[in-house]
This record gives sequence, C-alpha cells and structure tokens, in this order.
Amino acid sequence: MNQLVAGLCSLTVAIAVVGCSSSHAQDQALPGRPSAAVSGKPASALPVSTTNPNVAEVLRFFQQMTRRDGVLVGQNIGHGNGSVTKDYYSYVDALHRKTGKWPAMLGIDYGYDDIPAFLNSANRALEKHAAAGGIVTVSMHPKNPWQNSEVGDREIGNFRELLTPGSRPNKNYRRQLDKVAKGLARLRDNNIVVLWRPFHEMNGGWFWWCPEKNGEWPSRNEFKALWMDMFRYFTKEKQLDNLLWVYSAAVQKGTSERSAIEYYPGDKYVDIVGLDWYMDDVDELDSFQSYSQLLNLNKPMGLTEFGPLSKRNGQFDCNKLIKSLEMYPEIRFFLFWHSWPGSKVALVDQKNGPQMIEAPGMVTREELVRQMSRNAESPGF
Repeated sequence: MNQLVAGLCSLTVAIAVVGCSSSHAQDQALPGRPSAAVSGKPASALPVSTTNPNVAEVLRFFQQMTRRDGVLVGQNIGHGNGSVTKDYYSYVDALHRKTGKWPAMLGIDYGYDDIPAFLNSANRALEKHAAAGGIVTVSMHPKNPWQNSEVGDREIGNFRELLTPGSRPNKNYRRQLDKVAKGLARLRDNNIVVLWRPFHEMNGGWFWWCPEKNGEWPSRNEFKALWMDMFRYFTKEKQLDNLLWVYSAAVQKGTSERSAIEYYPGDKYVDIVGLDWYMDDVDELDSFQSYSQLLNLNKPMGLTEFGPLSKRNGQFDCNKLIKSLEMYPEIRFFLFWHSWPGSKVALVDQKNGPQMIEAPGMVTREELVRQMSRNAESPGF
C-alpha cells in the first residue's frame, strides 16, 4: 500500500462505504432478505475521477472486503462551522476513554448553511485521525444558492440558471464550492484520500439540491447535471485527484419520497454507494427495496449516516444495529451522526454504545491498521 501503509499504516482516507460478498456462512442473508448473490462481489474497478494509485488502492481495499473482515465503526463529529474540537472530545475521545479503542472512521461535514472560509479545525481533526491509520469522511450542507438561505429552503429557480456561469445563483454556488475545494485541496496536499459525499439524501426531498414541492421534483437529468458539474469542477478545474465519489441516498420510507436509485448519476461518476438510515426497527433498511436497489449497482456499500429515529434520549439499544448488520451482509461500515441539544444520536450516547465497539466483528481503528497492513503485504493486492 506504499504511502498508505508507511510507518503505522498512515491510511489517509475519507468516509468509507464498504461492501462485498462472501462465501462464508455468516455472510448469507436471512430468509426473505436480499442476498449477496443478487449482484455478487463488487467489481474491481478503477476510481472514476483519478488515476492516483493511492486512491485506487483504497477503493480496491473496500472492494475486496468481506463480512469475515468485520464492519467498520464510524462517528461524525459535526460541522466545520461548529465546535469541532469540543465535539471530537465529546464523541471520539469519550468513546476511547470508556473502551480504550478509537472508531475506524471519522466524519466531518464542512458546514451547515455557512461553510467557513477556513476549515483548519475540521481538517486538523481529519488529519490527526488519518495519520493514526483511520478513515475519515467529508460531506457538506451548502446554502440555497438562489435565495442565499438555509439548506432546507426548497424555493429554487431553474437548474440551468444555477449552472450558467456568471448568473447570480451560480456565483453564490461557486463561492461555496470554492471554500469546500480549498479544504479538500489541503487534504490532497497531505496525501489524504477522501471519500467525498455530496448531495446526500437527494431522494428525500428536504434539501434544495433535490427539493419536493407540491408533489413536483427535479428531473433525473437536472440532478445528474448538478452532480456532473461538481464532478468536473473538482476533478478538472480544482485538480482534486484524491476523491472517491460517494452516492448517498436516504432509505425510502414512504411514497412521498423517491427510490434510492432515482437520482443515481451513473457508474462513471460514482465509486461507492450508501444509505442514510435513522431507525428504530431493524426491518427498515430494505424498505421500498432501498438496500436491494443499491446492492444491484455492484458498488461497495455502507451506512453513510446512522442514528436513532425517535429514541433520541440515549436509550436506543445498539444491539438492534448488530442484528441489522446480520440481516444485511453487504453493509461494511456504519457512521453514527453527531448529537445536538435535545437529541442524543452519537454512538457514545447510546445504550450499549461503548459495549458495541468492543463486540466481535466491530472494526476499530486499531484493527483497521492491522487489516490494511496485512492486505498490503498480500500478493495480488
């Protein structure tokens, strides 16, 4: 793994969505559940946006993982315009103090509504985690560029206008992307491979990039144009050759939402797929075939956000998630979202949360370093 396993396997990557099939008995889905045999093991493919060999090695690592290797434990620590240092202490350090272990993955959102001009605190946390061999994730919640308002403002104009250079919404949008690109470039310059997760939960209808309003939705082509515009801008103009692109849909829970693959931009623009899943019941992940549809895309897969849906008082039983992982064998990681006032969502805040990270099959940062080192030494990796 050359640079990625130098020293103590200083793996520098961002949000890991992993998923592959296995021939082992524990990898088989329960009766009535989608099986890995539906689509087989994710195909070995090169990254869609770069020839960077380090990025290719990280993607191949996820493609070759099986359930026998376990499930990666992850924790988001908030937004770049929030109290990242404090939240790291509250969610990650706190988990380590209770268990002696670190989560394998660390997630940060670069900004909710306001994306800071300087993302130093966010990037320092990512760099620290990555330097110790962990995986990190980056996402964003940019402002509505038409209204220059909050991310949940669904009053939008024409997508063609948004993507027209020089238009007012385009200028607003590009200013936000430039700040994000600057942060990602610092990670690139530090040899950090980023699993980049833009426009998440696009099928939910609650964010401006794919809003439902009075039963009307943007077309697939409009969303694809938005995705491709960012893809080209980051890859070509900003020279961000350190990205793995993650398509992250919400689990569809009703007919008022779109399917998990409704806005999939195509295999040429996605490396990894995932589902954002806030749940109280273990049977919900394949609601409206959300899990099955992503499985059939033949990409590595994981839970890109996770947390309790209604039990946000610290009483969510993490044993339910363990049961879910048994039922859906292609999930190779979960990333707990952060808590906020009145809502306990972080892993350390949950019933049995610290115990879960110590359960068999849970991959912490320490185990991830061992796996990466072992795979780097294996012939054919």
